[in-house]
Amino acid sequence: MTSEASTPHRHEHVRVVLKPGREIHALRHRGTSPFALVLVHGMDRRTQNAECWAPHFEWLVSRGIEHYAVDLLGHGDSTPGGTASESAPTDDDVPALCALLAQVLHEKPVVLLGRSYGGYVVSKAAAVISAQTHSHPILGIVLIAPAIGSKLTAHEVPTSLSAKPVLLIWAVDDAFVPFSNSNKVLELFKNARLVTFPAIQPTEPTWKTHCPEVHAPAMFQQALEEFLNGFH
Repeated sequence: MTSEASTPHRHEHVRVVLKPGREIHALRHRGTSPFALVLVHGMDRRTQNAECWAPHFEWLVSRGIEHYAVDLLGHGDSTPGGTASESAPTDDDVPALCALLAQVLHEKPVVLLGRSYGGYVVSKAAAVISAQTHSHPILGIVLIAPAIGSKLTAHEVPTSLSAKPVLLIWAVDDAFVPFSNSNKVLELFKNARLVTFPAIQPTEPTWKTHCPEVHAPAMFQQALEEFLNGFH
C-alpha cells in the first residue's frame, strides 16, 4: 500500500497493489470517528469515480468522519479491471474492494456506502467479509438505489449480515433502478430502514432521479448523519 500528498479537499491518495500492473485507488481523510465510511460510486466509467462524492467531502470532514472514496477498477485512478467496456462491471470489483479494506483498514470497523452498481459491490463485499472468521467488523451499510436485482440472493447474505443496520435511500421516480426494487432489498436486509426521496422537477435532467445525494444533498446528509450517529 502507498499513500501520496493530500488533494485540494484535504484527502490523501491511497493505492493498493492487487497484483503486478493492477491497483485500486481511493481518496482518504483521516477523521476522528471510531469507524471508517467507505464510499463506492456507480458503473459508468465515463462519469463515475471517487470524485462523485466530492460535494460531500467538506461536510464529512466537518463531522470528523474518517472516510475513503474508492475508484473501482477502470474508474478514476484505479487501473482497468477485466473488461474495457465503459459501462460494464467486472468480476474483480468485489475482491478488489475487499483487498483494499483488508490492507488499509485492517480491523477498524467500517460502514459501507454504495450507489447503484456500487450498492451491489458493497453488499457483496459485506457478505464475503461477514463470512470470514477474522475480519474487520461491518457496522452497517448505506445503499442508494442499489442495482442488486437478481445479482444477490438471500442464501448469499449471511444471517450475521442480514441483521445489520441498513439505510436504504431511493427516489420515488428513479428512472434507472425502479423504486419498486426496494422491496427486494428490504427482504434481504431485515434491519433496513427506507428513506424515500421526492421526485425531481420536470425541467431537471433524468439522471438526477438516480442520484438523490446530488438532487437533495441536505436531505441525504441528514439521513446519513442520523444513521452514522448510531455507531459513535
